[in-house]
Amino acid sequence: MSSRRIVLRDVIGVLLFIIVAEVLAYYSLSVLKIAPVSYTSLIEAGITILVGYIAITIIAKTIADFVTRISGPRKGNTASVTFRYVGYIVLAVVVLSILGVSGTALLAGGTFAGLVVGLAGQTVLSNLFAGILLLVARPFEIGERVTLATTQYSFSVPAYSPKFYSVEKFVLGFTGTIEDITFNYSVIRLDEGAVVKIPNNIMIQAAVVSHPHTETIVRVRYEAKMTKDLEFLLNKVKEAVQNNQWVANREKIEVNVEAITQNTVLLLIDAPCKGENETKARSSLLLSVHKVVSQLD
Repeated sequence: MSSRRIVLRDVIGVLLFIIVAEVLAYYSLSVLKIAPVSYTSLIEAGITILVGYIAITIIAKTIADFVTRISGPRKGNTASVTFRYVGYIVLAVVVLSILGVSGTALLAGGTFAGLVVGLAGQTVLSNLFAGILLLVARPFEIGERVTLATTQYSFSVPAYSPKFYSVEKFVLGFTGTIEDITFNYSVIRLDEGAVVKIPNNIMIQAAVVSHPHTETIVRVRYEAKMTKDLEFLLNKVKEAVQNNQWVANREKIEVNVEAITQNTVLLLIDAPCKGENETKARSSLLLSVHKVVSQLD
């Protein structure tokens, strides 16, 4: 979606929100007698909401760009979202002041209004507060690659024989990079490229598996022909893995025998690899092991 369409969508959304808010505010405040409301006050409040929203959006983007240049995109996005939360709270206080809502009158009608709004917008409010808690607790950051495991969504898990595959366990969840944390949703770009938007109240309950950027332990299984000198085979495989471009620490490589049959031997290789992409590292390790084993045959 182009930037012009995004801006047009936001402006239309704000205008619709102002119209609905003005109508609801007039009738609710008049019926509950929280404050004497005139059409002039409603117009002033509407203009304040529109100008305030535009100002908050522009300033938040400026803060995001400034902090990103200094401390990186993660802290830049966090600073931007935090400013939006604070800005909207201040804007709400200013609008209530324009409408003439005093503290005493607000407390008098707040119980009933809070009950109605709380019941009607329970899901929306839970997402809002969950988003605030995500910013404070920071179980993950913008730009971090994570796996989110939650019971709210179902998954279909294939059944593979552990003898022929490198995956030790299945983590039922979404694996990708955190792109944004909004008022209602957290945005994740999956490894395969798709974008998933998960409600914040589900994110706050999910188990978060963080994938470090610097080093990842990659486990590889390889089935080779049986040989009389297994020690020689293990040493050659370990030497090939140590020379692999993805290996981050040659001293921590482990090559062991997991199973032996009459004609084959199953090798188990654990190697600390650079970065966080296990798939590419595993593919490169398998190619290195296959090359050296083929030469021995």
